[in-house]
Amino acid sequence: MDKEERAIIISLYQDQNEVILELADNGPGISNESLPFIFQQFYREEGSRNKQTGGSGLGLSIAGMIIDEHGGTIKAESSLGIGTKIIISLERYVRS
Repeated sequence: MDKEERAIIISLYQDQNEVILELADNGPGISNESLPFIFQQFYREEGSRNKQTGGSGLGLSIAGMIIDEHGGTIKAESSLGIGTKIIISLERYVRS
């Protein structure tokens, strides 16, 4: 994280059909060029991870596979210097 005051905001919404989980941070953000690739296996944005900071480029790929297997969607929104938001949508099931 590149800011002195670090923040992670977790939000949960629901409507009649789905549950939406949003995870947002105020980190460095992801470039528009890299954003379409962040859910691909082994993808790491240049400069965001290296051998010293760790990361294999698998985390978001695995998350995407899990959400997909549950019939949901996962996407990201990001602005450089502002932060990133991961949005997960899953079908809502109501027990009777």
